[in-house]
Amino acid sequence: MVMMSGYIFLMFIFAEKLLYFSENFDAKLFLSRIHQDTSAAELEAGALALKTDLKGRTQQRKQLVKDNFDCFVSCKTTIDGMQSSCCIAC
Repeated sequence: MVMMSGYIFLMFIFAEKLLYFSENFDAKLFLSRIHQDTSAAELEAGALALKTDLKGRTQQRKQLVKDNFDCFVSCKTTIDGMQSSCCIAC
């Protein structure tokens, strides 16, 4: 039974390296196992698509902050005022 649980543990560690959202993600292992039959051209196209998507998301985040900056500042001012009121009441 101990040997089986050790085997399961090793399989878990291996599987965790294949999960792109894991801290233990191993890109080389992922590519060699999951994309072993994927052509270089397909991998390059995928990488370009990911870079384009990431750039678009970065721009969206920047625009979101820009569009809501006044609201962020107002919220911060309100929270600071509430904190000051609470400290005075103590």
